[in-house]
Amino acid sequence: MVLTPSMMPELGIPAPTFKLPDTDDRVVTLGDFKTSPALLVAFWCNHCPYVQHIRDQFAVFVREYHRRVLASSRSMPTTRRHTLMTAPNA
Repeated sequence: MVLTPSMMPELGIPAPTFKLPDTDDRVVTLGDFKTSPALLVAFWCNHCPYVQHIRDQFAVFVREYHRRVLASSRSMPTTRRHTLMTAPNA
């Protein structure tokens, strides 16, 4: 991951519109968060070693900032079937 070039857009630009499934299979859009001063969208793959490594501290971060200003949503970019097929020991 360290050698992967970043495709991050410039900070401070307006968020693009989106329509994504969250981890409870509900579809969320940018409009769902229009009253939030800040939004974090995290893309997770539960069997990814990097995600497993940061998961607990990331949850602490989200809980702390959620109390302040941060709205958050987690999205699994793969279907459950794909996750089961690509998970270690699958």
